[in-house]
Amino acid sequence: MRTLVLLLAGLALAACGTARPDPTPAARAAWLEAQGLVALAVADGQITLYRGARADQVIPLGGAEVVALERLTRLPLALHRDLALRGQAVLRVEEVDALQAWRKRLATERAGLLTLPPPQRPRQEKLLTLCEETLDAALRAPAADPDRMAEQARRAWPLIEENLREIMALRLAQLHDRVRGIWAGLTPAERLYLRVIVTGPVTARRSHWAVQYFERVLDAVPDGPRLRYLPDPEEVGAALAAWLEDEAIATAFFGDPERLSEDVHAAAAAAWLDQVGPTLATGAPGLPSP
Repeated sequence: MRTLVLLLAGLALAACGTARPDPTPAARAAWLEAQGLVALAVADGQITLYRGARADQVIPLGGAEVVALERLTRLPLALHRDLALRGQAVLRVEEVDALQAWRKRLATERAGLLTLPPPQRPRQEKLLTLCEETLDAALRAPAADPDRMAEQARRAWPLIEENLREIMALRLAQLHDRVRGIWAGLTPAERLYLRVIVTGPVTARRSHWAVQYFERVLDAVPDGPRLRYLPDPEEVGAALAAWLEDEAIATAFFGDPERLSEDVHAAAAAAWLDQVGPTLATGAPGLPSP
């Protein structure tokens, strides 16, 4: 009971903008065990089943083919970024050296195509050839040519799209296979209350491929009571704990376990904006017209 009081008090302080006192790891772990937490944490490289604060199973995801396709797919995007960053000025010596390093990188990737399944190789060879042509044109030109770069990007995009479809077919089929195996080992109650945290890039959020998968198979709303997205994979344990803590304090104070899944000030902000909204119209004093 004392642990729960500390957790609730800490969350109340956080809701008011004050740092919450952090319970000891042992106290938090004991509380999570008592809550019967069962959760999946999904990252690009693995899926972890948590029971309480304990990682009960860690199952790898990915594989050599997926990793190679991901890397090859990013190559033209990274090369385009590096060329765009130089602007339209004449290449400096250090920039020439950096582009020459790209030539070695592309040669290494071409040699590595033999590790891919034969059906994959022709498309990857075309992608590498386009990268090499883009690089050669950049080294020959006195300055960057945005129109030429855009045209080369358009030529690469259909190949990139094919790679993305192939990557997702491999990733999602593998994820589904892993989830089915985990699901078979859960009790009916654990299945009913299973939570999922997906980690990935900051910019992905709702559109992340694994979020879309769990949204479908669990009939779960992203950022809802069963499915969350977290940019930092190192914070999964703390995020799971905070998720349950927030539900406990929201239930105690508001009678709504989801109330603290949004900014605690949201309702008050909306009420104020509704009240004074007409005076904030675009073009009103203090705001420029579009």
